[in-house]
Amino acid sequence: MKLYLNFPNHIKVAISAWISRIGIAIVQIFTIRMLTSYLGEEKYAVYVILYSLLAWCNLSECGVGFSLQNYISESRAAQKDYSVYLKTAFQIIVILFITFLSIAFSFSSYLQNFLLSNYLHISEVKNVNIVLIIISIFIFLTFVNISIKILYAMQKGIIPNVLQLLAYIISAISIIILNKYSNKNGSILLALLCFCVPQVLVMLIPFIKIFKTSFNKLFIVDKEILKQFTIRAMKFGGFAVMATCVLQIEYIVMAKTLDSNSIATYNIFGKLFLFIVFVYSSVLTAFWPVSNELFNTGQYLKLKKLLFKYSILGILFTIIGIAWIYIFKDYILKILAPNLNIAVGLLFFILFIIYYTMRVITDTCSVFLNSVNILKIFWVYTPFQSVISIFAQYFLSLKYGIYGIVIGSIISFLMIPIWLLPYKVFKVFKEMKD
Repeated sequence: MKLYLNFPNHIKVAISAWISRIGIAIVQIFTIRMLTSYLGEEKYAVYVILYSLLAWCNLSECGVGFSLQNYISESRAAQKDYSVYLKTAFQIIVILFITFLSIAFSFSSYLQNFLLSNYLHISEVKNVNIVLIIISIFIFLTFVNISIKILYAMQKGIIPNVLQLLAYIISAISIIILNKYSNKNGSILLALLCFCVPQVLVMLIPFIKIFKTSFNKLFIVDKEILKQFTIRAMKFGGFAVMATCVLQIEYIVMAKTLDSNSIATYNIFGKLFLFIVFVYSSVLTAFWPVSNELFNTGQYLKLKKLLFKYSILGILFTIIGIAWIYIFKDYILKILAPNLNIAVGLLFFILFIIYYTMRVITDTCSVFLNSVNILKIFWVYTPFQSVISIFAQYFLSLKYGIYGIVIGSIISFLMIPIWLLPYKVFKVFKEMKD
């Protein structure tokens, strides 16, 4: 305990984030068995497709969270007050929340018919606008989760790490209760609500605490700050849209090209692989504000060492983790999905090792570049990568199934970011040295 207290703050945050992310990953894996048992293969596939919409709903904050995180980190480095940025962010949040809820009400029925066209024979899908309900909750969750980035920027990352883990534990308990006591057999909507609503309610607490002083200043607008904030947020938001098209398109593609067994298989192993990704992403989440402060205080050598160290550790952890899952896959599937007929070969795991190794490198470079507000490069290459990813995944999945999805993702990374982003990072440090 004494040793822990002597660690630098970002290491403490990273440790708490590891514990939190590992706990969250365990909860998500733990709930697979209950959900597949409660819903069955076909309804579980629908659940997976609908839950994947969370990544797209996260775009509704339009870059406000990352912009605010950087403003706070920059203000802390310069020892300046950042309350005006909190107020401005809250004003933008209110506008965006109303706007995207209105869009959800207008287009949700069309989206449901498009995404779930292969599942309209399920009565719940046919008779209930599940997409509208779930998107509304996801939008709410997106905005309350902005408090996570704020607390990280304030070097209080331990608080959201604990709260997020608590929220997922409550979600798991809700799923257990649903599975045991629900009179409705296999309700997709109830399963989604049990898993998502606790997360909203828990993260609403720090959101209200952070923005409570902004409620009474909703109509007091600082036009210059609002303009600056909006421009920066649009840059982050635009990049987020393009990145989501690259990293989160697979479930939309699978909804149109693969059967329910393939979708369930991809999701179950995807959850297991995310266990590995969560650990590394927690390090990067804690690293973002540290990177910003080190860069703005001219500590370039220390920053370069951290980038290199995190990349190597991430790659090693990825290879070992996926290899471990392959070795014990049969035992894992007996525990998690005994009722489903799932079979994948060695190639599936090799492809994911290649994919996530590239992700470690590009994600590390991206976090650094985003933390110092170097965003133009993403606007230049990401649209091309998005198009490559969508077409490659679609056509390859038609021919090779879930293998085609992974190969399509790998192709999109090989074409551009795996070499471009490290080169850009090298150039940034070279310019600072010069």
